Amino acid sequence: MSATTFAKYAKSSPPAPIGMHGLTCHVAGMYWMFRELGKTANAAMTRIEQIGQTTCPACTGGGAVHLSITHEWYGANMCMGYTAIAGRFDCTWTAEVGDVILIGGTHPVSTDASGAPLLIPAHTMIVVGKAAGVLKIRGYNNTGTLGTGGHLQYDNADRDINSGPFWHTQGGITRFGQSFAAGGSVYRVSYAQYYANARAVAG
Repeated sequence: MSATTFAKYAKSSPPAPIGMHGLTCHVAGMYWMFRELGKTANAAMTRIEQIGQTTCPACTGGGAVHLSITHEWYGANMCMGYTAIAGRFDCTWTAEVGDVILIGGTHPVSTDASGAPLLIPAHTMIVVGKAAGVLKIRGYNNTGTLGTGGHLQYDNADRDINSGPFWHTQGGITRFGQSFAAGGSVYRVSYAQYYANARAVAG
């Protein structure tokens, strides 16, 4: 098990979900890391479905629509130990293969178990390659953030997030996405930290 093997898992599409809760970019990241932890594909998706049932409003009696794992649960449990990324060059220097890049924002009041502001990520991407000035990622449902791949589909190609027009700065604030208005702040969870977070919830 290593950051390299985790990146290799991220280079293949996650399987169809088990149960009522659909695939998301967050679910894909968890699936790839659960495989890295040694789970079979079926066991990984089964555990994700179990977690989904504990957060789904329809399953817990608070709603009529079955939803996947919430951004809040994912942020609180899978994103502890995150660090903020200031911009393109900071991302290039600090991110390594196997790290998880997250687009989103922090909650103004809530904190996670470490006492840091709760990260509420909107998109998850895995770093699968790095070279001089190049940072390649893979992800599920990249279309909203990068404009690549299909809606609610695995984006089956490496995407260099440093070469495209994804970084937008206005008024001293940098956001990542297809535009400043549609983008979000950037955060990184190291492979080692994401691994540790996943072990705590893998069951």
